[in-house]
Amino acid sequence: MTAQLLLALYAVSVALVVVLTGRRVMRRLAGAGPALGLWWLLPLAMGMPWLPALPIPRLHLPLVTSLPGPVLSTITTASDQAGLPWWCIVWMAGVATMLMRLLVHYLRVHRASRALPASFAASLRRDLGAAVLHRVRTHTLPAQPCCGRHAA
Repeated sequence: MTAQLLLALYAVSVALVVVLTGRRVMRRLAGAGPALGLWWLLPLAMGMPWLPALPIPRLHLPLVTSLPGPVLSTITTASDQAGLPWWCIVWMAGVATMLMRLLVHYLRVHRASRALPASFAASLRRDLGAAVLHRVRTHTLPAQPCCGRHAA
């Protein structure tokens, strides 16, 4: 079960990279509908490890006879293992970097958001009701919020 979850995590990570890099190209080539349809790759990648495996072809190996001999056994302790593999450390560093980037952008949007103007709030109150209105805010961000340098 753990191996399937780990494989699903890898597959979803790769699918997310494919979706995020291919969305603009797909939108330019085929329109908004197929570009939005790329997000279906994530649930498909998540379910992929639980699909039945392809049958393995039988190999005809020659008969091998073994003679009895001394049996060697090795015992592996936790101190013998070197720790996490390099690719796991790189993957976790990438996840931490993207979470920090997401946090920075969220804080920038939150800092730039303001309460709605009174006239707009009154028209929304009529249409949506007061229950939803407390969550609606307006914000203005620079044209390119990702670069960090903006002309004044």
